Amino acid sequence: MPDLEDFAMRMLQSNPQIANNPNAQQMVNAIRNHDSAAGQQIASNLCNTYGIDRNQAVQEAKRFFGIP
Repeated sequence: MPDLEDFAMRMLQSNPQIANNPNAQQMVNAIRNHDSAAGQQIASNLCNTYGIDRNQAVQEAKRFFGIP
């Protein structure tokens, strides 16, 4: 689904809250480059910042997005 991926990336990049945020740009670049190592590092940093472990973060994300 490259068209859907391109569309999503354009929407992310056109959002001023993302375009003007260096941390968000790192996330967008990890997604764009399919860089799972960078994505995992960003996720780990976020978990450390919020004082939660990976399992807690996954459960919070599932709850947020309504995933059982």
